[in-house]
Amino acid sequence: MHPYPDHIPQPPHSTGRRLEGLRPAIDPSQIPSPVEIQSFDQDKWFRESYLTCSTDQPVPLSTSEFHAIDQGNSSPRFIRASTYAIPESQELTKACRIPLGVIVQPFAQLESENPVPLIDFELSGPPRCSRCRGYINPWCAFSFGGSRWTCNMCNNENDVPQYYFSPLDETGRRLDFENRPELRIGTVDFLLPEDYWSPVPQPPIVPFYSTPGTPVTPELGSKKRPEPMDFVWIIDVSKPCLASGFTRSICSSILEALYGPVEQLSEDNKNLVNWPDGSRIAIVAFDESLSFFEFSTSSDTARMLVVADIDDVCVPHIGSLFVDPSSSRASISKLLRNLPDICGRSSSSHSSLGSAVVAGLALLSGRGGQLIVSAAQAPDIGFGKLTSRGSETSVRNTSGERHLFLPQDTKWTDLAEECVSQGVGVNLFLSFSQSGDIGTIGVLARLTGGEVFYHPHFREHRDLLVLTGQLSRLVKREAGYDCQLRLRCSDGLKVHHNLSIGLSPETDEIRLGSLDADKALGLLLTHSHKLPSTTAYMQFALLYTSKEGRRKLRVINLGLPVSSMASNIFRFADLDTCICLWARQAATDLATKNLSDIRAGITQNCVFLLLGYREQCSASTPTSQLILPEAFKCLPLYTLGLLKSKCIKGGDVAADVRNHYALKFLSCGVRETLLLCYPRLIALHRLTHGDGFINTDTKRLQMPMYTRASHLWMEGNGIYCLDNGEFLIFWIGQNVDSRLLTDIFGAQTLSSLSPDILPPPDLDTRVSKQLSNIIAHQQRLSTYPFKLLLARQNMDGTELEFSNMLVEDQNNDAMSYVDYLCYIHKQIKASMEDVVSMSKITGVKTPW
Repeated sequence: MHPYPDHIPQPPHSTGRRLEGLRPAIDPSQIPSPVEIQSFDQDKWFRESYLTCSTDQPVPLSTSEFHAIDQGNSSPRFIRASTYAIPESQELTKACRIPLGVIVQPFAQLESENPVPLIDFELSGPPRCSRCRGYINPWCAFSFGGSRWTCNMCNNENDVPQYYFSPLDETGRRLDFENRPELRIGTVDFLLPEDYWSPVPQPPIVPFYSTPGTPVTPELGSKKRPEPMDFVWIIDVSKPCLASGFTRSICSSILEALYGPVEQLSEDNKNLVNWPDGSRIAIVAFDESLSFFEFSTSSDTARMLVVADIDDVCVPHIGSLFVDPSSSRASISKLLRNLPDICGRSSSSHSSLGSAVVAGLALLSGRGGQLIVSAAQAPDIGFGKLTSRGSETSVRNTSGERHLFLPQDTKWTDLAEECVSQGVGVNLFLSFSQSGDIGTIGVLARLTGGEVFYHPHFREHRDLLVLTGQLSRLVKREAGYDCQLRLRCSDGLKVHHNLSIGLSPETDEIRLGSLDADKALGLLLTHSHKLPSTTAYMQFALLYTSKEGRRKLRVINLGLPVSSMASNIFRFADLDTCICLWARQAATDLATKNLSDIRAGITQNCVFLLLGYREQCSASTPTSQLILPEAFKCLPLYTLGLLKSKCIKGGDVAADVRNHYALKFLSCGVRETLLLCYPRLIALHRLTHGDGFINTDTKRLQMPMYTRASHLWMEGNGIYCLDNGEFLIFWIGQNVDSRLLTDIFGAQTLSSLSPDILPPPDLDTRVSKQLSNIIAHQQRLSTYPFKLLLARQNMDGTELEFSNMLVEDQNNDAMSYVDYLCYIHKQIKASMEDVVSMSKITGVKTPW
């Protein structure tokens, strides 16, 4: 792939930086590109399946579609390691400088694979090791005729429980092996007995709320019966929220999430959309007071109960506030359609958001579930009221900036911790038109396992489709609540640092109010001593209550070879996981380090890793050559993309935006992180005849070849589609062919094309059908609906957003890809020529 000689000039963009001094003339087409690498990897996995215990196959890239066959190791969809050859010692790990860690996505959505098997141990519980408390898995060995089993992680011999006994055949395999999925498959679910139920939490010393009647203190050791997941919808009805249309949009989105699209809302359609049996909902509205809604089977009109005391929240009788959305569809629909008008007559400009969350916690106390909260402004009255932090520009690029990423009031942290203890997850839909202090409010989502959906300057015509899709996904996706997670490792390995959402009372344990299919956890590992075995094992255990109300345990197993050779560590490394771990580390460091130091540290990581490869595997190569390991060919580019991400990039970025993307980095999967670091660019005017249609050979949709994310590969007569998993931007050149414009958008000229035309209309043209299929395919692989934007060359302000996503260009207060590659090489060359050992390097000079 070569740059076009008549490529477009660089579109309007944020200021970048140039490499100081001279640099050699480099042909951009000769430097590594993820476009070719991803295309090659995808072609490979279209032709073959990935065998999870194979030592010959590399792990599929996170951006590739693949079919995994579970042979005892869990699929990379559930767990990815930074290297699939574990260093035998901490000294070797330090010499290689590859971050040793894993990314775990317990409820990852499967594609064509078999569903995770559910094994019934509801009477007795699964067999566990008496020493390390690990669970039975495919790597355990049976002996003494089947009466003993050896734990693969600590080598402890355990008695086989009588209910689990089976004789062995002549090869030492159990006779019931084929009927025991937990002995064959790396990822399984166990149904659990009462012993695994959550303990009823003790009330806090200072209660957050009060309820009618005499409070009852639970007995020590009492258990909480698993129940179907309940949802509490907390809706902002203050004047700013009503004026922006956010309240009306939230109400209509809830209706669609529960009952399907509006055009299907009829009395003939009685079915809920993927709603678990037994789950209930409650609705709370707030401005300067709290409004609860009591539903009755004898009336289709909900009764509103107003609580004016927001400093000492008292919740009405809870039982009448929850309702089955199936049996009370008429009253729920009527309330949500009329709520903006009902509350609009007497709404206030104040927000008691904190008190509303306390009320939601009170409703779910003792049971657990999810709070789904919408807000258009920071709370200025009631519990946890916030004051303005002042001008952000006055602390930018100073040590004071880090305080923007910490809660300004510890009440919010205390509230989040109480939510976790009660098994409650909090999801926030925020539409601030000015600073709303996500650094404080967002702690609710970060600690409880929820998510922040950020819609600044909400516009109903632009954002409603995305909002509806997000709410629908939130309700439909696989999820659990009241979660406890732990990673157990082989003797010699242990968890060193948690780079995840949630509470960590211990290093290797995480507690969450809820966890869903779109959340991933990052854990860094370290050696306690040299590994004594040739195989290292990891077992991730998630104890949770399912949406249907059953206590389950999801176990994810991984066994990897141990190596004493640095060449193997690099050969079997996974670049995608390494970048994801670095992104999570950067997001974690926001509250303790200056942004400039974080960016310098990321560049330092890149230099050290490549320098480690030179020292360990390629010491004889001349220093004038830049040597990139096969697995890390795109490391400098992905590192540059991470430096240009909204979370940590230089320049003027609002603290709310940085906090939002920090939460995203800490919770999203590997694929989503990679797309944020390097978006996908498609030239729609260069689609081949088969692109966008099913390929007869692979039986899959044929996707077009992606274009490198730089203006050097763009033509002025083209139409391009750029997506990073969140935004999908159509860029249209000034010299675009009018026929192509008509075939895609139905417009004759650029000036007649309205930004409100998105999504593109379904036209009876080949290219329109191709585009529709391509977008639908990318949407299916993405977590949430795209935010669609239109950028006409030199006409629309959205072109700045588009240009800043062209990672290989000079923008975002950082270098171009070519300059950055030269800079990395200079740092490595200087270190090699000075014969400086990596262990003695304390810092790398960076250009920012």
